[in-house]
Amino acid sequence: MARQLWSLIRKELALWLKKPGQWIIVFIVPFLFIWIFTLVFGGSGGTPNVAMYLGNEDAGGAAEAAANALRNAPNLEIETLPDRSEADRQVGAGQRMAAVVIPAGFSEATLTAQGGRIEIIVDPARAEHAAIVSGLVSAAVGPVMIDAEVTRGINQQLGASVQALNPSGEGGQDTQKMTQFLSAALKGVVSAQVQEAVDHPLVQVEEVSASKSNAPPPPTLVESLVPGY
Repeated sequence: MARQLWSLIRKELALWLKKPGQWIIVFIVPFLFIWIFTLVFGGSGGTPNVAMYLGNEDAGGAAEAAANALRNAPNLEIETLPDRSEADRQVGAGQRMAAVVIPAGFSEATLTAQGGRIEIIVDPARAEHAAIVSGLVSAAVGPVMIDAEVTRGINQQLGASVQALNPSGEGGQDTQKMTQFLSAALKGVVSAQVQEAVDHPLVQVEEVSASKSNAPPPPTLVESLVPGY
């Protein structure tokens, strides 16, 4: 049995020596994949960084706030492009798995009942990652949407109150200036309270470890993939 096994090993080694390229496939390629996975997913097992494009076609304040939130998101690597068509072309070419597009009129739309809309262009070849991209984008722009909702609610309530107190619309310009002043003042107070509630919620969820556990910590994604390679 040992002689047959040694004969098999010698035969395989002789074949490999005749074709040096197989050594690259057997040894170098797996290490290359391990290196790539380590760069992409890291060793912590957390949410991976996602590289994507951003096309902002709106010049309003809400659009700029949303763009800045995406650029500052910890799990997003953003490269800015001039418009939607260029973002669509680059994603279609496979340069990035997705692109976020803030369309023209977004800032004004956030103050309406219909609300604003942000588009996510996803590479069809990597459509299975669309949910991850949508979740990361929604988490990044969440505070911007809350701020827009606060502004919309205040403007609606003030507009209704002013209309009830002054149905004839007398005072024109002065009434409009007063409404804008009150809107800005109320928004500052409410936004501060909302931010305080987000930073220090009245109901907190606390994670507590069991008093005793013999279970080993679960492996990270890299730790799961490396042995196979």
